[in-house]
Amino acid sequence: MKRIILLFSAIILLSSNTSAQFNLMWAKSVGGVDPDEGLNVVTDATGNIYTVGTFSGTADLDPCASTLNFTSIGDEDVYVIKQNSIGGLIWAKTFGGTNTDIPAGVGVDNSGNVYISGTYGGAIDLDPSAATFSFFTGSIEVFVSKLDASGNFVWGVSMGSGANDRATAMKVDGSGNVYTTGSFEGMMDFDPGAGTFNITPFGSGGTDVFVSKLNTNGNFVWAVNMGGVGVDDPKGIVVDALFNVYVTGSFEDVADFDTGASTFTLSSLDQQDAFVCKLDGNGAFVWAKQFGGLDRQSGTGLALEGTTNVYITGEYQNTVDLDPSAGTFTVTSTGALYSSYAVKLSSAGNFVWAKNISGSNDVLGNKIVISPAGFVYWSGYNKGIADLDPGAGTNNSNATTGFDTFVTKLDASGGYMIAESFPYVWNSFVVNTTSEIVLTGRFTLTRDFDPTATSSTITSAGSADGCIVKLNQLTTSIYENETNVSQVVIYPNPNNGSFVINAEEGSKVRVVNALGQEVAAYIISNGEQKINLNECKSGIYFLMIGSNGKQSCQKFVIAN
Repeated sequence: MKRIILLFSAIILLSSNTSAQFNLMWAKSVGGVDPDEGLNVVTDATGNIYTVGTFSGTADLDPCASTLNFTSIGDEDVYVIKQNSIGGLIWAKTFGGTNTDIPAGVGVDNSGNVYISGTYGGAIDLDPSAATFSFFTGSIEVFVSKLDASGNFVWGVSMGSGANDRATAMKVDGSGNVYTTGSFEGMMDFDPGAGTFNITPFGSGGTDVFVSKLNTNGNFVWAVNMGGVGVDDPKGIVVDALFNVYVTGSFEDVADFDTGASTFTLSSLDQQDAFVCKLDGNGAFVWAKQFGGLDRQSGTGLALEGTTNVYITGEYQNTVDLDPSAGTFTVTSTGALYSSYAVKLSSAGNFVWAKNISGSNDVLGNKIVISPAGFVYWSGYNKGIADLDPGAGTNNSNATTGFDTFVTKLDASGGYMIAESFPYVWNSFVVNTTSEIVLTGRFTLTRDFDPTATSSTITSAGSADGCIVKLNQLTTSIYENETNVSQVVIYPNPNNGSFVINAEEGSKVRVVNALGQEVAAYIISNGEQKINLNECKSGIYFLMIGSNGKQSCQKFVIAN
């Protein structure tokens, strides 16, 4: 039995050949004649969007039709923009100093307070108002600042060693604790208050990794370091609900990742290896793993699936073993060209799966994001032709004018779903509960921001502008077919969001709402799966079920 349902807008067409694509909701730009760039983005529970980036000279930081010009104090200053969910400007703030100031991350707590960390040289005024709150240094140091929900300055701190110290990533938990990672060269005082907490790097001539925790008032909680005699460089940090901290990056030679009195050393197999490590809520060492091989490897981003799994992305040259255990999972790039990888580990650091994307030229790693529905979004940059399907299929992307940004979507088992390339740079992105993607980055010249056949172009005001873009994913062409996958039972139906699915063991299930947006994903174990969608609104939903190469779609109703 097969029924074909034709719907438009709030109604979808169901077919056995499910296809999903990224669709443009809106795209905004900020900037001026000089180079400007969006670097990090987060959203809050109500859908507000917070973006940080850099600007030079005079830049219009109102992403809408109005004009809101700011002029940088030095070479590059920091901007912070808050928008509503449809892209409307709520406020924009800037701060900076005499030299180059670069934000490493932005976070928001449950009260709407905004936290920014980054790097500055010379002098910096962290108060975006007419008042001042300044720090001065003869080197490069780390700053952390807090704004309230209206963008007003609350506090700011500086940390440094008198050498070159850089913040590279940050994360904020719901209580407003700020976790910053970066690198430092000399003895550094990590207590920004009246106290002192000095840490000396392991060697000279290189850099160590640091992880610092401040509370919501900017007071010191703890700080630790990891490293050796070489250059050790973190790129990403995440914190789970139990306050465990995960960091990824790269290291050279021999590095000690035990933050306590003991040692736990890893040795790079060639020039540079990638690492991922786990610390507990007090900064104590839990475990560290490496991905090594010939030439150079690096971790560039990581994401968490609750408290159970961690996903890492990065790049490698030549050959790398992506299984950090005694087993092997070896992938190879073309000669000295870079390829990108994605690895899933359990919270205990055990290998689950790995994928790679290679091409005719460099394929670089960037970020990895896990959506609330459990899907994996893996981003990077490709030059020339790259196959964005890491499985047996092919989805070639051809970047003809420099690097494009690619995004490959996988299920939790690493199965390929969709992929797309974009002719502008994604530096940071998030995925919300309705599978909408909010991103920030940069673009040059005139770019089409609509990935569909429709055109929506924006021209940069100067050499490069910052962009803030929102995409969604609408599933189209889906048949409701009740015979492909045998013995699929949903009960009760209708339900209040809590129900049970009976299906073949190992079946992959996706929940899709009436707009075609993915809500959740599961793998059936023991022939049964209990589902809890109590937070979903009342309405019609569909179960997209795949098993043994067959597909089925089952309709059900949530009536809260």
